[in-house]
Amino acid sequence: MAGEEFLPRRFGNAAALLLMAGDYALRAGAHQIALNDAVSLQEAALPGSVGRVGQSFHYLDGEDPAALPAALPTLVSPFRWRLILRAPEGFRVEEINVLAGRSAGDVITFPDDRRGAVARAAAAPIARVFLDFSRFPAAEALPHSNGDVTVHWYDLRFAQRQDEPGDSRRHTSPFGVWVRLSASGAIVAQGLGPG
Repeated sequence: MAGEEFLPRRFGNAAALLLMAGDYALRAGAHQIALNDAVSLQEAALPGSVGRVGQSFHYLDGEDPAALPAALPTLVSPFRWRLILRAPEGFRVEEINVLAGRSAGDVITFPDDRRGAVARAAAAPIARVFLDFSRFPAAEALPHSNGDVTVHWYDLRFAQRQDEPGDSRRHTSPFGVWVRLSASGAIVAQGLGPG
């Protein structure tokens, strides 16, 4: 009797492994389609900008620049992918449906600010930790009326539209850090989150 119980369990295990292998194959194929779409979109926006696809992103590294475009899976469906691209204004984030072959949501643009304030703020301890961890950081420097500047870094994997009234930023990310610099360039405050 023990052998009879063992046989259905073997078939169940084999079926589960087969389904899992099929899921991985489906996702690998969908990823390649999404990455091809990302390469096409970035080449159309910035001809000659596609270099080594698939390498790690390195922030503010001129010798080994960001490996973009990138295609990241979403939680919604194995056919919806989030694309992160270089664009003339900085970065562009959009979701596509590989079955439909078109955009599945709003296009979100982020600045790629690298002015002096961004480099100075990158020396803050919280910024160093974030920049070492974040795979796709984007910076935005916002001046204040008293001469201070707040530098926001956003992780583009979690990019979203800014809906807060009175906030001068168009887009944000719940995963980010901010550093406030005085008019003389000294770090006066820093924190986690969109700021």
